[in-house]
Amino acid sequence: MTAIAYRARALGPLGAVDWAIPSGLSVVVGSNRKNKSTLLRVPELIRYAIVVGIHEAFKAVFQGIPHLRNLRVPPSTPMMLGLAGGAVEWEIELTVRGGQLAGLPREHLILDGRKSLWREPGSMEIESEGYRFSSRELVPGLALASVSGTAMTIEEGVLSGQLDLDAPDTVLELRKHLPSDAPDEVPSALATALGLASDALSVLSFRTYHYEINHLLRFGSAYSSASELLPTGENVFPLLRNWRDKPEHEERYEFVLSTMREIFPHLGRVGFEQAGQISTMEVSDRRWPGDARIPIARESTGFITALLQLCGLASCPRGGLVTFDEIETSLHPRAIKLLVEACRRRAASHDLRVVLATQSQTVLDQFHDDPSHVFVLEPDQETSPQALTELFSPEYLGQFSLGDLFAHLEFGGDAPPAP
Repeated sequence: MTAIAYRARALGPLGAVDWAIPSGLSVVVGSNRKNKSTLLRVPELIRYAIVVGIHEAFKAVFQGIPHLRNLRVPPSTPMMLGLAGGAVEWEIELTVRGGQLAGLPREHLILDGRKSLWREPGSMEIESEGYRFSSRELVPGLALASVSGTAMTIEEGVLSGQLDLDAPDTVLELRKHLPSDAPDEVPSALATALGLASDALSVLSFRTYHYEINHLLRFGSAYSSASELLPTGENVFPLLRNWRDKPEHEERYEFVLSTMREIFPHLGRVGFEQAGQISTMEVSDRRWPGDARIPIARESTGFITALLQLCGLASCPRGGLVTFDEIETSLHPRAIKLLVEACRRRAASHDLRVVLATQSQTVLDQFHDDPSHVFVLEPDQETSPQALTELFSPEYLGQFSLGDLFAHLEFGGDAPPAP
């Protein structure tokens, strides 16, 4: 997996974000109103911007651009989004006027410290040294659209297939979609942009407070052939059945059920019921006699919440990124520990980046042996977030419970107001 950094500036209340999300399991902490949720949306926003464009991206992720400005910086400060990995950097600068995005953004792709492709604000043309061509798409989006008919495919915004930046067919395919007089440097630069963007496309985001649990338990799930959990969780029952019945996804089903039985040791068999286009689920308990089952609607909120979190985790494709906001909601501390451990195992076995945003001491204590994967949001940081090991030495942190340090405001707290 390529180590890429997500960048943002003046996005909502966030100041400057430069965040290289490591492989494995990480956690973001901070006090209320420190924009943990906004931070977790940066990868999702960049993914949408590449696939469908910036205007649709802001609609999908933030319901539009109005009020999405950092009021602590001068109005002339442009909003910025970008990616960086190795010697490659890609950034766009967005101008907001009257609550609307002003045309196409300033854009540049930098290779080895040299500007390779760029666009001036509002321009329909992408430029390189001594050459220019027209395109309304962002540079990575143009590259992505150009290769979508090759061995690589795009399904619901996720790039699948193997990408070899040195493969001549990738560069040749990109060249087919450029003017015939384009110099060789242009398709090569687009291939590099595609390589940077590919790791930013397999992104899933779940927020516990967006799960439609009451609707789900009352009305069930409408028929769906999806292989990924919706952000609302509303397709969870047909999703589980699809996973169970399709050999290529059966492992996901087994992971979810086996982990649910770790968290809820008496959980017995589960089944699915179909009524027209609506499906639901029923569960049994090993302590009950015979084949007694109850509908999922009679289960605890913690049970259905854990089920949704695990389905979200299992939905993430190999090599992808998945984020969870408030993963601990409705769960007992033992269940939280087992769920966090399941996230860690899944990340290791499937080469995932899993990020949790939390206020939970129980979650934090699961990072005692890995404090470099704890990221902190605090007031007046030059760049956000900061690794906990940049604030304290690992030796110091090893002496304490991270949850206790957090509870006693050693990190991730509010600065006291000025007298």
